[in-house]
Amino acid sequence: MKQRLSLSFFLLSSLLIVFTLSSCGQNAASPSDETVTQSQIDEQKAKEAEAQRLAEEERQKVEAAAKTDFVNVNVLFNYDSYKLDDQAKEILIKKIEWLNNNADIKLIIEGHCDERGTQEYNMALGQKRASETAKFLINSGISEDRIVKIISYGEEKPFVIGNTEEAWAQNRCAHFELTE
Repeated sequence: MKQRLSLSFFLLSSLLIVFTLSSCGQNAASPSDETVTQSQIDEQKAKEAEAQRLAEEERQKVEAAAKTDFVNVNVLFNYDSYKLDDQAKEILIKKIEWLNNNADIKLIIEGHCDERGTQEYNMALGQKRASETAKFLINSGISEDRIVKIISYGEEKPFVIGNTEEAWAQNRCAHFELTE
């Protein structure tokens, strides 16, 4: 995410430089006329302002996409487990990077389960999943104060409706909600 933002910023900056340099060549004064008119100055300022507006617009789009990814990518768990596997840790590391760049954001971590098992068992397992996820964040440097709530929904709030392994796999997760 950070690389994507840096690359977008680099590309827009490069475009601004090329645009500015090409404009300078077209508006250069001839040896006999060394004065720059006010309209040329105003035109150049307008071009620079437009380039800055476009760069800011692109930055905001990249930030919004990163925030959406943060919320929509869940940490998945194996059946009947609350242990974080390598794939779950990779997802959490990306979330930690985003959180480090957005220090004002606070979290709610939800633990979810598939529909198999008793309601009581799934509530406890969902709590362990959310707690294990929070523990990983805290051990990786995210302040405990930023985690507002850890909650289990067990099987009560499935992300995918269905009685298939694919649906169950998506429902065995830790999900993040953001607060500010």
